[in-house]
Amino acid sequence: MTSRQLALTLDAHDPARLAQFWAGVLGREVVEDAGGVLLPGDDTQLGLRRDRAGQQLSRRDPVVHGDQQADVDRLVSLGATRLDSGAVELADPDGNEFCVRAN
Repeated sequence: MTSRQLALTLDAHDPARLAQFWAGVLGREVVEDAGGVLLPGDDTQLGLRRDRAGQQLSRRDPVVHGDQQADVDRLVSLGATRLDSGAVELADPDGNEFCVRAN
């Protein structure tokens, strides 16, 4: 029997807010469950689960690909913060940094 990972669980200061942000970024729906907030995936996508952090969080660096300027504008309108580093880098509402790269 083989197993399949269904979701990646990440801590968040405000799981509901962060889940709403990433749902907008990824075009997914938010589902609340017993221990946190879930952005379900499908057969080709890993689900993302957000739980409340019990301690200081370290930053993570996911990458989003697409039309760079349109993606940056859309992500900023969803609540991302533009970072001043000379590259197109943003931070989600919890401070996790990520880059937007053109295809």
